Amino acid sequence: MIPLWQFQPLFVILMAFLFLGERLTLVQYLSFILLVFGGLLISLKKSNGVFRPRKVFYIMILSSLSFGIYEIAMKYVYLNTSYWNGFIWLRICTLIVGLAFLLVKSYRNDFFLSVKKLTKTTVGFLILSEGTNLGGMLLYNFAISIGPVSMINATRGVQSV
Repeated sequence: MIPLWQFQPLFVILMAFLFLGERLTLVQYLSFILLVFGGLLISLKKSNGVFRPRKVFYIMILSSLSFGIYEIAMKYVYLNTSYWNGFIWLRICTLIVGLAFLLVKSYRNDFFLSVKKLTKTTVGFLILSEGTNLGGMLLYNFAISIGPVSMINATRGVQSV
């Protein structure tokens, strides 16, 4: 459920406050409360007259926390190195973690089997997908490098609305 991504800004704002010393205005904090409250309302399901979180709620909370940690770590990197150095180091680390999955034999076998089945059209769409993704990541990471990560993350969060 995409609205559950609205919890990610909550984790980011808390961690940015605690670990980066980021402070926002009262209006910005109130906006965060509305954003999180809206995500919570959409995630509830009425069962036997009682509103309960859907099963996906807990998975999305963990996912939001994980992405929140990633963005705080990214901002920390950008506070301590130049934009391009940070961007390259972040991509190298992503590559290393991605390649680590190939250490699992079943994942490795499945991956290499899928490589043999790739068509030219699929390769073209992979290049298009990753090329446009890279453009978006460059811009998003640059925004995080120069602005408050809390506000940038929250702004991205409204793209699903």
